[in-house]
Amino acid sequence: MEFATSAITTALRVGVNVVVSQQRPVLEIYQEIHNDEGPPIEIPQAGHAGNPLPPLIHRFSDQFVSFILVNIGGIRAENVIITTAGEFKRSAPRENLGERFGIEHAQMAPGQAMFLLRAELHDLWKYEPSGPDAERASGNKDERLIIHVDYNGPNAGLNRFWRLLSKFRSRRAQFRTTYVFHTLNVMGDLPPKRYA
Repeated sequence: MEFATSAITTALRVGVNVVVSQQRPVLEIYQEIHNDEGPPIEIPQAGHAGNPLPPLIHRFSDQFVSFILVNIGGIRAENVIITTAGEFKRSAPRENLGERFGIEHAQMAPGQAMFLLRAELHDLWKYEPSGPDAERASGNKDERLIIHVDYNGPNAGLNRFWRLLSKFRSRRAQFRTTYVFHTLNVMGDLPPKRYA
């Protein structure tokens, strides 16, 4: 997966000291804006009299924002639960952000990346609810998506004591990462195109 590789590369570039010095799991969320062009496709053409014309070369473009969860810590994370809050919703029929949210993931090894979701460009625009301009974007959304990641360290050694202590404090897990995505943060110019 190309997106996971680039996320891990970024994570290791940013957090190499964390990986070396942290003897606990550290889960971080990375976002990336994609501006991809697919492989060239030849579309045959013919003139009015049926004579062949040179084929039309076309590339399909794909612009979106991807969100990836990466364990940049030195040990594995266990009992990972990812939940969301905020008013951001994707366009119909994709309002549901996916099946990775709200369930428990047994573990994430150091360096492991998990693709969470993608937001298309049209998910970042607001549309008029009805009328002649219902299909046209009327501006940018001003909404937030908040992602909470609750997780524990391994149930071994001294960490068992810390896990019990967090349960007595009525906390869901030992550690929590909170990531806030605002739709206006990705507005503006797209990054350079990547060609397949």
